[in-house]
Amino acid sequence: MNKYIFLLIILFVSSLTFSQDILNDNEYYKKAVEFLEKAKEEFEKGDYDAGYKFSQEAKDNIGKANEYFLIQITVLKIDSKKSDIKKLEDEINKEGINESNSRYNEFNSIKKTLEEAEGYYNQADLKEKLIEKSELYQLSFEKYSECENKLNNILSYLKSGIELKKETIEKKSEPEEIIETKIEIVEKTVIPDQRYEAMELLEIAKKELIKEIRNKAEKYYNNEIKKVKEYINSSSDNFENEKYVESISLSKQAIEIMNTFDYKKLAFEIFPRYYKVQDYSKTQDCLWKIAEENFVYNDPLKWTVLYEANKKRLINPENPDMILKWKLIEIPSLNGEIREGIYNPNKKYPVFDPSINYSDEN
Repeated sequence: MNKYIFLLIILFVSSLTFSQDILNDNEYYKKAVEFLEKAKEEFEKGDYDAGYKFSQEAKDNIGKANEYFLIQITVLKIDSKKSDIKKLEDEINKEGINESNSRYNEFNSIKKTLEEAEGYYNQADLKEKLIEKSELYQLSFEKYSECENKLNNILSYLKSGIELKKETIEKKSEPEEIIETKIEIVEKTVIPDQRYEAMELLEIAKKELIKEIRNKAEKYYNNEIKKVKEYINSSSDNFENEKYVESISLSKQAIEIMNTFDYKKLAFEIFPRYYKVQDYSKTQDCLWKIAEENFVYNDPLKWTVLYEANKKRLINPENPDMILKWKLIEIPSLNGEIREGIYNPNKKYPVFDPSINYSDEN
């Protein structure tokens, strides 16, 4: 086993650390630490082959530790959703909902979605493979989120007072045509208020989105901006279809996401300096694909930059296709951007923009 390659493996595994607060129950992390210590001992003895085997065990357990940690986070998020859903259901029942209410069937249909969410959760508990657990917990979380959104819409509608005012009018012993006229008046007085609020919030959301795009939010919050656009488009569609309560809720969600953006914090974020080559059978890693990653150069044609920077360290310098699994590929700064450390898949990096001269910003 080449001493240099082994040192790189040790460096990589040692760099994968987690917050101490989340390690107490993570057996995979504990195993990774044990194997890493054994690997270092063998390295000190000069037995690089044995050290390599232990470092591989450490690396495998670090991967499992990370997956286990993500599962823990998802479970905590699900528990939070369950608690929020219970509160919403209690509030809706306090507002009063029955068979005469126009949202009654929708309220009952949510029970089916909750059963699906719980089903995914229970299936996840039974799975042994971490990847299967993770996928099922994520599906469960998405179903619980869907329920929460629907319940929020129902509660907003009930709080508008339309159903209560209709019910009060219908209880009066008056001719049917008079009751219909009064209900129509109620709808004409309450609905415009909702329409105005929905219109106002939709405009605010659209203006905030334009501002965030100008602030290059997509560079740092690409996924969040996509979600904001989805919410705004859905809000607009609901507004056009006169579903003002739904429109209000969606616009608020879009605005809430944008309110979480923290550019001061992101100003100190940097791009990775090294990328560890993955197993080709799983990722098809090559210089072309690595250059295409949005935290590298966002352009596969820039593979030549990586080749020139790493040429001397390749097993065959004349063949850029021969890159070893787990090898660290250096990523030189291309447009003045700051690059430090080894790429961590669990860390959020800014998206590299080839048109920007980062030296001006830094």
